[in-house]
Amino acid sequence: MRLTVEAAAQHTARLRAGASTDDLIDSLLVEQARLLARISEQERMAAEAGARLFARLGFDLHDGPLQEIAALTAELRLLRAEATQASPELVALRLDDALAMLASIESGVRGLAGAMDSTSLVSRPFAELLRDEAAEAAANGVEIAVELTGDIDSCTPSQKIALLRVVQESLSNVARHSEADSATVVVSAGETELVAEVIDRGRGFDVEAARNAGRLGLVGMAERIRLLDGTLEIESRPGGPTSVRATIPRWRPVS
Repeated sequence: MRLTVEAAAQHTARLRAGASTDDLIDSLLVEQARLLARISEQERMAAEAGARLFARLGFDLHDGPLQEIAALTAELRLLRAEATQASPELVALRLDDALAMLASIESGVRGLAGAMDSTSLVSRPFAELLRDEAAEAAANGVEIAVELTGDIDSCTPSQKIALLRVVQESLSNVARHSEADSATVVVSAGETELVAEVIDRGRGFDVEAARNAGRLGLVGMAERIRLLDGTLEIESRPGGPTSVRATIPRWRPVS
């Protein structure tokens, strides 16, 4: 509205100065076209932002609650298979584990519904987040060696979230698919780029076949990194090893 008022004031001044009506009409039409172009660009940017938001929501659902639902399903199937032979005490313990997993799923879904973003994840030091991921992997039978260099905490939230999601998805794949008993996580923050890499010596897989199958985890990692103008490199082969390496340029918003 301020631009429109300023333009009207300029046209009024020109009219008082003796400009012809045709000139003023032409000027108004040009101004109208400019305003329409600005509105169109703002609408396009809003639409793109909405699309990115929904894409990110899909990735967060996959990386968080959907992973936990899959684990809960496996736990309940195991409980059903052993229920007739297990002691009541063991069944009760398994049910307690399942209830705890369900509570975690509820918390994750509520968090997504409340904020639809992951910025709360990076309110803690990045080293702590990596330790949590390593501890969770260890609980699933995979020992994790973590190497962290540089000041990750000074990066933007979107950069830290992207790196964390790559680590989370990669470790989830290691635990579920690779049959590896150990893996290495390397995260570094340099002057011009940020790198997160996860390496395991499990059974490996056919990268092209996985991409052609459209596995959402791989698609989600690649899209997160692409949105930050970065690259995701996945190297593997049947028999292993497997390396997932994300690289994004380091930048800071203009204050």
